[in-house]
Amino acid sequence: MNKTFQLIFVFILVIASSCTKKNENVNETIKLENQNKEYISPEDIVKADSLPAIGKWMYKSDHNKAEWLGLKLNNKSFREPINIIIVDSISKSVEEAENNLIINFDKAGFKMRIGHSSGYLGYIGNNFYKQVHRNNSQTFSDAPFEINNCHGRIFGPCDINGVYYFSGALSKEKVVVNIPIHDYDSFNIARDKLANNLNTKTNYKTISYVEMLNSISSDSFTTGDHDGKATLISVVK
Repeated sequence: MNKTFQLIFVFILVIASSCTKKNENVNETIKLENQNKEYISPEDIVKADSLPAIGKWMYKSDHNKAEWLGLKLNNKSFREPINIIIVDSISKSVEEAENNLIINFDKAGFKMRIGHSSGYLGYIGNNFYKQVHRNNSQTFSDAPFEINNCHGRIFGPCDINGVYYFSGALSKEKVVVNIPIHDYDSFNIARDKLANNLNTKTNYKTISYVEMLNSISSDSFTTGDHDGKATLISVVK
């Protein structure tokens, strides 16, 4: 083989090696993108008029559905439903929407408190969103966790063209005296109490209800007294 052919052969080997490495990098990128994709089953999403896609359930940090820390009701596992949706077209930024929500929930008697499990997610639009929080406080509640209380976790906001969307899971729990157990009492009572308080004490007004199709009563799972609806609240001037 003369020098000319030797040079051509070496050049081909270099190009082939470069393409192989490039393809490996592309495949690795695709693999990473697939791992990070915010996926949710279509059957777990509701699409109502004028709203983005809303996930039906509260999720744990691993994207599995929350089940009240493994609590059983009549030997059935829980599903924790989304039962409130808030639309804020007044605020001018994500930070302002969060701050306004915290301020108005406080006015409604639902302060941000410690003592509840945290790290949950809600699905809005095309992504999972963490709980609205300040420092170590991530749950809104009408009373300290040591006594019976209505509490809720609010997720978002999802910013779509300057409109900020939140979803939330509200529930009432009863505290078993002398035993560190927070037992389920009701989903509807907590949802309705927060919505009524916001409606009468703030500019967060109930405008309708969204059929979430997330009421379950099967052999294996239950959503307790949940009626399958989310209260739709709009922030008005």
